[in-house]
Amino acid sequence: MGRIVVLAGLWCIIAVPLSLPSSGVAPALVDWVNRGFGLLNIPTDANLFTGAMLGSIGSALVVRKRAALWFVAVGFQGGWLLAALAVTVLRTAEVGAVPKVLLDTPVEVVLFAIETVVAVVLLWVFWRVRGAFTARVAPRALRRSVLALLVGIAISAGIGIVLSELAPGSLHDRFVRAEWAIRTAFGLGADPDIELIRGTGDPWVATAIGAMSTAALVYAGWVFLRSSRLTDFVDTDDEIAVRTLLADYGENDSLGYFATRRDKAVVFSSDRRAAVTYCVEAGASLASADPIGDEASWPSAIEQWRRVAGHHGWEPAVLSASSRGAEAYRRAGLRVLSIGDEAVIEVSAFDIDAAALRPVKRAAARIERAGYHIDRRTHADLDADDLRSLADAAERWRGDEPERGFSMALGRLGDPADGRCVVVRATDATGDLRAFLSFVPWGRRGLSLDLMRRDPDADNGVIEAMVCSLVDTARHVGIDRISLNFAMFREVFSDSERIGAGPVVRMTASLLTAASRWWQLETLYRSSAKYQPRWEPRFLCFSEPLQLNRALLASGIAEGFIALPGRSSRAMPQPASSPALVAAAAELAQRRPRRVDRRLPPQAESRLSKAAQLSAVGLAPYATSVPWRHPIAEVRERFVHLSDGGVSAWEVTVAGRITALRKMGKACFAVVDDGEASIQLLLASDRLDDAFGDWTRFVDLGDLVVATGPVVFTRTGEMTIAVDRWSMVAKCVTPPDPSAPGDPGRRRPDGGPVGGLVEGLVASAAVTRRLCASLESQEFVRYEVSDAEDWEWTLRSLSALGVPRFYTVLHGDDTQGGHPEGPHAEGRRGERARSRDADARGTNAPGADSQGADSQGADALEVVAAAPYVGTEAIRTIVEEVIVHVADVDLREATWLADGGDIDSGAVGGDIGGPIRTAVDRFDLVVDGQRLATVEAIITDPVEQSGRAESDASVDRLVEVLERGVPPTSTLRISVGALMRAERDDGGSRDERGERELLDERDEGGARSGGQDPL
Repeated sequence: MGRIVVLAGLWCIIAVPLSLPSSGVAPALVDWVNRGFGLLNIPTDANLFTGAMLGSIGSALVVRKRAALWFVAVGFQGGWLLAALAVTVLRTAEVGAVPKVLLDTPVEVVLFAIETVVAVVLLWVFWRVRGAFTARVAPRALRRSVLALLVGIAISAGIGIVLSELAPGSLHDRFVRAEWAIRTAFGLGADPDIELIRGTGDPWVATAIGAMSTAALVYAGWVFLRSSRLTDFVDTDDEIAVRTLLADYGENDSLGYFATRRDKAVVFSSDRRAAVTYCVEAGASLASADPIGDEASWPSAIEQWRRVAGHHGWEPAVLSASSRGAEAYRRAGLRVLSIGDEAVIEVSAFDIDAAALRPVKRAAARIERAGYHIDRRTHADLDADDLRSLADAAERWRGDEPERGFSMALGRLGDPADGRCVVVRATDATGDLRAFLSFVPWGRRGLSLDLMRRDPDADNGVIEAMVCSLVDTARHVGIDRISLNFAMFREVFSDSERIGAGPVVRMTASLLTAASRWWQLETLYRSSAKYQPRWEPRFLCFSEPLQLNRALLASGIAEGFIALPGRSSRAMPQPASSPALVAAAAELAQRRPRRVDRRLPPQAESRLSKAAQLSAVGLAPYATSVPWRHPIAEVRERFVHLSDGGVSAWEVTVAGRITALRKMGKACFAVVDDGEASIQLLLASDRLDDAFGDWTRFVDLGDLVVATGPVVFTRTGEMTIAVDRWSMVAKCVTPPDPSAPGDPGRRRPDGGPVGGLVEGLVASAAVTRRLCASLESQEFVRYEVSDAEDWEWTLRSLSALGVPRFYTVLHGDDTQGGHPEGPHAEGRRGERARSRDADARGTNAPGADSQGADSQGADALEVVAAAPYVGTEAIRTIVEEVIVHVADVDLREATWLADGGDIDSGAVGGDIGGPIRTAVDRFDLVVDGQRLATVEAIITDPVEQSGRAESDASVDRLVEVLERGVPPTSTLRISVGALMRAERDDGGSRDERGERELLDERDEGGARSGGQDPL
C-alpha cells in the first residue's frame, strides 16, 4: 500500500503540467488515471501540496509507521465511507441536486459502489495487519508538528497582511484586509454571507499566502512522521563487548575495528556472540561493514538490528559489506548492490623489484635522496605530545575540506584505548613532520588504513615511501596483509582502460572522472592501484528498490560527501575512553584469538566420522611412522620382467596416496602414488578377511595408506600388488579437487600454499646448490658465517690472511638487500631478532597465495663471494659466467649499472650490504628491471671506514682488521629469488630440472634393504 501511495504522490506532481490546456494531453487520460487511484480512495488532485502529502504518507507506510496506517485508514477509507453515507442519505431524501451531480451516470454509480466496497475491505485488512506496523513516531512529534504548523500559518498570515496592504484588490478596509489574509492562510476564502468579508484580495497575493501555508502544512506533516533520531550511542560496557568480539573473531573483516566508533549504536545477537553497529541518517539505520563476532550468530544479530530499525521506523541499509557479510544480509532479506573494491596488499606477494611497481620504487627512492626519515610506531609507543602533534597536523593539512569517512574511518586519534594502532611518520631532513599514515588493527596479522595526511608542501612520493617502509617492516613482525583505500566504482575505471571498452563504459568513466574533482573517485583508485593490490569487493545493502535513494543519501551523509545545512564539516567529537575501557583494551591486546571452528562440507564431515570410527575399532587413522617402504619406481623397475599371470617370490611394501579407487563386490582396486610413480593395488576378500571390510568402509580417495603383498600382473598386463595386509597412514579429510589441473592419476591434494611452498623450497635449493658448485669450479672455497655482519668481518679477515677466493650463503634476515642502513642499524638488527622470534613461533607463515611461494623464500637467499686482488671488471666476468652456467637466463639484454644507479632511472633505495657502508665501487647486473647480482670493491682504508658509521662493537672489530692491512678485494652478491624469477620468465626449465635432481639425489642416498630382498 505504501508504494501505491508514493506512486499516487508522484502522479499528482506529474499531473500538474499535464492538466494545463497548453500541454496537449487529453484531459480524459488524466481523468482515467485519477479514477484508477480513486478506486482505492486515494485523492490525486493535480497540485504540489497533495503530491508532497502523499509522498510523505507513502514513505511512512513503507517503513511501517503506525501513525501513517491510521491516517490512511481514517482519513482516506473512513473519510470516503462518511462521504458515501452522506451521499446516500441525501439521495434517499432527495434533498437538492447534489446527489444527481455526483451520480449522474451509471458508470459513476458503479464506481461509487466499488469504492465503497474497497474502503470496507481495506479497513478490514488494515485492522488485521496493524500488528506489523510497529514503527512509532518520534517522542513529542505531535506537539512539535502542531507548533510548527501554527508558527508557519502565523508567518503566512502576517506576510499576507503586509501584501494585502500593498495590493488590496477589492478589499477597501484595513480590518477587512487583515481578516481576509488570516482566512486565506487557513485555507478559507471570502464568504458572501458575511458582510464584513465581502470582496477579495489580489490573486497573486492569495496564491502566495496559500503556498506559504501549504509549505507549513507539509513541514508539519514531515515533523510528525519523520523517524526518531539516534540517541542511544555505544557506552563503555558495549564497547568492551565489541572489542571482546573483535579479539575473538576479528580476523575476517578489515573494517571490524571501526565498529569501536563511539558515534554509533550497537545491537547484539540473542547469545551476544555477534553484533551490528550502525548510525541513523536520513531516516535510515545505516550499518557499516559486516557484523562482528561469530558468523553462526550473524543471522540473530541482523534480525535484532532490523527489529530495532522497524520499531523506530528506520529503513535498514548496510554500507561497505564484504562478500561474506553481503551474503548474510541477502539471506536476511536485503538486496545487494556492488559499489566498489577495497585495496589489500598481500605482504608476501609485494615485490618492490617487480616491473609493475617501478613507479612506486622510483618515488620511494626520490624521497630517500631528499633526506626523509620514515619510522613506524604503535600509538602506545608515542607520548601525549607526539599524538597531539599528529592530531594538529591532521587538522591543519585537512584545511577547509569536510571530514570524510564512516565505514572505513575511526574518527579519533590518540585515544588511550587505541594503543595497538600503528602510525607511519615521514619527517624531512630538518626533522619536520611532512606526512603520516595511521592504521587500525585487522585481527592479529593485518592492518587497515584509518587516516592519511600529507603536508601540501611535502615532496612527491612520500606516501609511496611510507607504504613501502611499512610493508618492509611488516615482513619482520608477522603482518601479512595491509588494507589501503576503498575505490568506489573501480570496475568502471579499470574496464574503461581495456582494449575494446564500449562507449557506455567510456562515457561512464568520463562522468566519474569529472565527479572526481569533488569526490576523489578516480584519485583513490589510481593511488591504490599502483601497489598492485588484491581487490576485495564491497557492497551496499538495502531493503527495497524504492528505498535505494534513501540508502544512498544516508551513505553520502555519513561518509561526508553530502553536507547538511547546519552540520559542521568536522567529525563528531567522541567521548574519551574511561579507565575501565583502557584497562580492558590492554588486557584484550594480550588475549589469544579464539579458535573458530571451520565449517566443513558434508563430504569432509563424513571423512572425519570415518577417522573416528577407525579409532573406535582400534585402527589408528594417523600413523606415527612407517617402518619400511619400497619406492614404487624401484618396484616397477625390478619386476618389469614378470610375465602375465606371474607372481613375485618376494613381498613388497609401498606407501602413497590413493588417486583412484574402485570397489567391485568381493574385490577392490586402487592406485597409490608416492609422488614419483604409481602402482595398482588389488584387495580381495579371500586374502584379507576382516581387513577387506575395513578397507571398504573406511578408505576414500586421497587417503595415505601402506600396503604389503606380492607383485602380480593382471590379464590386461597391469603391474599390481596383491595386498595381504594394509594400514592407514593418514586419513584425508579434504578430498582432492577433481577440477585441478594436471594428470588425475598423479594429482595431489596437498597443493595450494603448502604445495607451492614445498615446490619453491625444492627449486630454490637446487638453484643455490648449482650456484655453489659453479663458484667452486671457479676455485672459490666455502666458509660458513652466521650473519651479514660476521660476513663483513670475515671477508676482510680472510683477505688479510691471503685466502684467494671464498664464498658463503646468507639466508633470511641476514640479507638486507634493498634496505637503507645507517644511523638506525641497531633498530633494524632488533627487527631481525624479532623476525627470528616470530619465525620460531610460526607467526611468519606464508600467505595463502602460492603463486609467488617459490621466490618468497628464495628472496631471502643470497650467495655472496669475495676475491682478493681481483678487480670489479674481472669479477663481473665471473658473475656472468656463473649465471649463464647455472640458469637459463639470456644476458644479451642485461645491463651493468655503475655506482648503484637506479634500476629504473634514478638511484637505488639503499645499500645492498649490511649495516655498514662498505663499497667504494659498485655495479648492479640488471635483467628486465630485476637486479640479479651486485659487484662491489670494498673499502680497505680503516680511516675512511671508521668515519662512515657511528662507533659500535661491530664497527670497531672491523676497523681493527682493516688496520692490519687488507688487499683490494671485489665482492659479488647473487640473489637466488631474482635469478629464479628471471629464469621463469625465460621458460623455467632449470627449476624443473633442479627439482628432479634433488629427488634423484634423495633416491640415491636412501636406505636400501639387505639380505634376500631384491629391492
